[in-house]
Amino acid sequence: AYGPQTGSVDVTSAYDAFLTFSTTTDANYGTSLSAGGDIDGDGLVDLAVGAPAYSSAEGAVFVHFGAVSGSIDPTAAELTITSGISNPAMVGTNVSLDGDVNGDGAADLVVTRGSDDLGGTFGFGSFGVHVFYGPLTATSLDTDDADVSLELGTDSYDGTGNLVVDDANGDGTDDLLFGHNANGADVSELWLIHGNGM
Repeated sequence: AYGPQTGSVDVTSAYDAFLTFSTTTDANYGTSLSAGGDIDGDGLVDLAVGAPAYSSAEGAVFVHFGAVSGSIDPTAAELTITSGISNPAMVGTNVSLDGDVNGDGAADLVVTRGSDDLGGTFGFGSFGVHVFYGPLTATSLDTDDADVSLELGTDSYDGTGNLVVDDANGDGTDDLLFGHNANGADVSELWLIHGNGM
């Protein structure tokens, strides 16, 4: 519900927007979400929601251009990001659209995937981060369309921890900080990628 809110609020009835699939699906919709950035450049805050189990774990990120209100089926999102392949990619394990990693003044969309082979480019089970520079006006994109793709890890079903997009080194450009849970090797890692020049 839109703020400010005080006291007890029944979210089952006192909501301003309600997003759910019109048909039953095991999508893990809402595993990740981000708001606060204007990815289409219209001056309104947009909402990105990850669903890594969508379409047999291919995964997807659904981006709803603001202002978001009423009852919305995620498949009617203005922009959908998928992996573009049928292998389990788990696209949408994390998502961010409130940072500017290339320093051009526009919000960028950052999407992670849990495992993928990207059509043979990377080995199966790799973990990746994909950066789409804003503004974005397309209605559908896949990870091959990303302006920057980072390949990290090759263990089967690598996962991901949190994703943070912020200015870690104080140079005025947002950076990427994310966790990498390498399940196959039982090794976890934390990666910091400076955005300046990305």
